[in-house]
Amino acid sequence: HVCQSIHLNFNSISIQHQAKNHMNAQTPIHDTLIHARWLLTVENDTILENQNVAVTDGVISALLPTAEAGALVAKETITLDNHVLMPGLVNLHGHSAMTLLRGLADDLALMDWLNNHIWPAEGKHVSDAFVHDGSVLAMAEMLLGGTTTINDMYFYHGAVARAGLKAGMRTFVGCSILEFPTNYAQSSAQYIEKSLAEAQEFAGEDLVKFVWAPHAPYTVSDDKLENIRVLAEELAARGIVSPRARDVAEAVIAIRRRKLPDPAVIGAQPA
Repeated sequence: HVCQSIHLNFNSISIQHQAKNHMNAQTPIHDTLIHARWLLTVENDTILENQNVAVTDGVISALLPTAEAGALVAKETITLDNHVLMPGLVNLHGHSAMTLLRGLADDLALMDWLNNHIWPAEGKHVSDAFVHDGSVLAMAEMLLGGTTTINDMYFYHGAVARAGLKAGMRTFVGCSILEFPTNYAQSSAQYIEKSLAEAQEFAGEDLVKFVWAPHAPYTVSDDKLENIRVLAEELAARGIVSPRARDVAEAVIAIRRRKLPDPAVIGAQPA
């Protein structure tokens, strides 16, 4: 048989291992019980066969072999006879809305691609609706491939957050900060001001977290990087998000050369 896969977001729920005598005198009723032919924990290379996972209030409440799960009771039962059940994958850096620009000016040097193609196209097309619709499309594609968490970085952050809630996807909304105007903001101060307001709008949403995302050392000044570092500390932000690993390394070197205090520069730090 061709194995299909189904993904359970272990990143957002905790695993509570239970012994064989886990059942109390009164049998608990779980929300969902999943019978899986194969189970990948991703903790090691072990593949578990014929496993049952019970979920209650968004938390894994039981994890045990099918042969021992006869007494489990659930409101919903899902049987996956030919599937692999595994933790959801995490996309550590993405510009989800740019799915709508897919195929535009491929295979060019970075600055040529940005200056002569992407930034002009964004100036013509990017809006709240553009970002929302492009993000929903990207998230649907990611979910189909097993990605359940996205660490995003773009504009119109509220649109990204709404898309994450609509898709049911754990979304880290990277608040882009630059030193030049775009359709979203006219100055670095306005980028920060709007980011703070949008973060407040979605405060309390379990699936959405806002993080700082200064674009790059060549688009953000020393003073602004220092301001963002202070804001990140004051607001107990999860860190400063920057694109690729190579970009992160180059940014750290550039910042040290400028003799600025090292910010918490990370690729992403999903909880």
